[in-house]
Amino acid sequence: MIRASIFSLILVSALSGCVSVEIPDNLVSNSMESGKNIYLDLTNGTPSQENNQDSTGIYFSNTHVNHTKLSELELKSQCLSELKLTAKRKLKVDKLRYSVEHESTSSYNNQMVATCKIFVL
Repeated sequence: MIRASIFSLILVSALSGCVSVEIPDNLVSNSMESGKNIYLDLTNGTPSQENNQDSTGIYFSNTHVNHTKLSELELKSQCLSELKLTAKRKLKVDKLRYSVEHESTSSYNNQMVATCKIFVL
């Protein structure tokens, strides 16, 4: 029993020295190119900052359903307030530099729905 353990230990030690792993030369650049291609596919080939080419930032959007019978103006305001709060939490900041990119209301299942989108610098 002890002989078998010693023999298997020696055999495993000898064989482990014979194994080598090779990494392709272009692994990192190919991975980066693949990631870029996936991003461009998801954004339909346009960068996310299409309206603000001189600035870098991120878009946030929100949809708010009017469950409490707010006016159209109050509903848009509520949608934007929720969106700014979400952006602050995600970016972990206290103040935002943003521009409102889109604000609208529509009706769905007899309820008013507000959608809003901001661009955060």
